[in-house]
Amino acid sequence: RRVHGNNALTASGDGRFFAIGTYMPDVRVFEIMSAKTTNNFEGCAVALGLGKHRTEVLSLAFAANGRTIITGSRDGSVIVWSIDVRYAVKEDARVLLSLQPSDAPVERIAIAPDSSVFALVCGRTVLLHALPHGERVASIDDVHSGRISAVSWAPDSQTFVTSSESDGSLRLWRHPNAAAASAAAGAAHAH
Repeated sequence: RRVHGNNALTASGDGRFFAIGTYMPDVRVFEIMSAKTTNNFEGCAVALGLGKHRTEVLSLAFAANGRTIITGSRDGSVIVWSIDVRYAVKEDARVLLSLQPSDAPVERIAIAPDSSVFALVCGRTVLLHALPHGERVASIDDVHSGRISAVSWAPDSQTFVTSSESDGSLRLWRHPNAAAASAAAGAAHAH
């Protein structure tokens, strides 16, 4: 299916869904259909529309569970959605959290593999927010000398990397609470 003006694309880790953010203030979530016996691709169909933003959606990411998606808009708004609904009977996705963390466009989103925190890229700034309530964990300004072109989490959910096309660099970061989280995990295993 041809869709005009795609700004962002993401797929669920289980390969069941993919989502597209467009020049419109909504997101389309598609279900990938395959044959039950052969698992061969048969097509895809729109499963859900996520339409609570006021301006175009620039970024989106699925959580590891494949049922939570975070969307970011040009106006700086962020919405955390649950798509764990009965969409076949037209049940709407649920908004779990709505934030306005910045007035700057949310250009990139990355969710830690353990879904405890997500990173938002707004120009040259990275904002870290905890899940499930959205508390700001950190704001890292002037991450690069130019715009941040990508952000991604390491499997440990404590380290993330940013890159910038304009300054040609990669930067590795630790989650500010990584030491506390490691100490807590160590204490839990000691008992």
